[in-house]
Order: sequence, then structure tokens, then C-alpha cells
Amino acid sequence: MSRLDNAELRRLFPPLAADLTGLHISGGARVDGRTLRDALLAGARHHGARSIAGTARLAHSAPSAAVRVETDDGVVPGDAVVVAAGAWTNALLAPLGVRLPIEPQKGQITHLRLAGVDTSHWPSVHPVASHYLVAFDDSRIVVGATRETGSGFDTTVTAGGQHRILADALDIAPGLAGAAVVETRVGLRPLTDNELPSIGAIPEVPGLFINAGFGAAGLTIGPYAGELLSELVLADVLADGTGNRRP
Repeated sequence: MSRLDNAELRRLFPPLAADLTGLHISGGARVDGRTLRDALLAGARHHGARSIAGTARLAHSAPSAAVRVETDDGVVPGDAVVVAAGAWTNALLAPLGVRLPIEPQKGQITHLRLAGVDTSHWPSVHPVASHYLVAFDDSRIVVGATRETGSGFDTTVTAGGQHRILADALDIAPGLAGAAVVETRVGLRPLTDNELPSIGAIPEVPGLFINAGFGAAGLTIGPYAGELLSELVLADVLADGTGNRRP
């Protein structure tokens, strides 16, 4: 970590304001959510996972019975079920009489483009606030994002949301004023009431596990949390009911 004066700061990220100083922290990375999702799915299929398109429903015949997954094509067999449905977690859990403190939080994020500018090597910028600027290839700068708690499942791009995003971005990076607005994406974060994720088994439903409630951190924490949860699931499946692992 090193302290940067304004000249050094603007050398790394030229649109920044002329009155800022900052800290440079090496080792960070940027993540394209769609690319990461596709890579994870491809990796899972490579290792034997099967992808089923359609609507899934959870059911069990009795409170102590193992949960099952039902689709339009029939029941999907399995020793355990992991619900990783984000903001829609409670919709899946409802038939089981289970509800977790997870609600959708709307986030609007805007993509800008500085025509003819090579932004591929620019670092991410994080002011002492909840918004950020992340540079990608193809002259693109991603700015955002709103944190609209209590939004429900509304995914409308709003004037107020856009005003908030652009005002925050231009406040610290006025050099982006001439950038083209390429698109705005809207997501629904699964936010818990204490902002801590829900990971692990649901004791009252045998074989049911949850991986949700990461809020804005899911994109980066999710893969590692999934690895940890897989270890819990395997330990449970291999146990003989006494806490000992099956041979």
C-alpha cells in the first residue's frame, strides 16, 4: 500500500478530480459477473454437473422427510439440496414452511464509455463511500451502484437512481462528464437483516442447505463460500446419523 498525491492518482486514473489524494492498494482484481457465471457453469458441467432449464419447486412429504426437487420433467434425485436462489430464496423455501431474513435490495449500475481511451490498465476506484468506479477493456468504466433497500422485486431503471449514480461518479471523477452512457443494468441483491450471509444446513428439513444473503459481496465471496458449503454437504451426506462419517 502506498500514498499517492494528486498527480500520481490522475496518472493512474486520469478523470479523477484535481483536489484528491489517495491510497494505492495492489493485488485487487476486477470481475465481469456474466463471464464469471458462465465460467463457473462451464466448469461445473465439465466435472459432471447437469443443467436443467425450467422452474424448480421444493417439496417434502413430512416435516422430518428429506427434501426433493420437482421440475416440469419430474423429480431430480439427490442426497442433498442446496438453495442458492439469491433474492428469490424465500419463494423456493415457502412450500417447506421455512423463511429466512432475506429480502431483495435493488442496485442500479451504469456503464460509460470514453471513446478512444485505453482504460484496460486503469485501477478500480473506491472512495470512502458505498459507490465505486471500475475500469474494463473497450474504453468502458462501470460506475455505481445504488443500494435501494426495501425495493422489492422492482427492476425499473429510475431517474433518481441514475442521478445518484452519475452525481457520485462525477463528484470524484469530473473527467467522465463527456463519457457516453452505454447501458444501465439492474440487479436484486439478496440482503439479510444483519447483512451477514446465510450459509449452512436448515436443521428442520433434512438434507436442505442454504447459500444466500451475500448482498453486494456475493460476486466475489460466492465461489469460495460455495467451496466451503460443499464440504459441509459432503460431511452431512457421508455421516451415518451419529456424527460419524460412513466408511
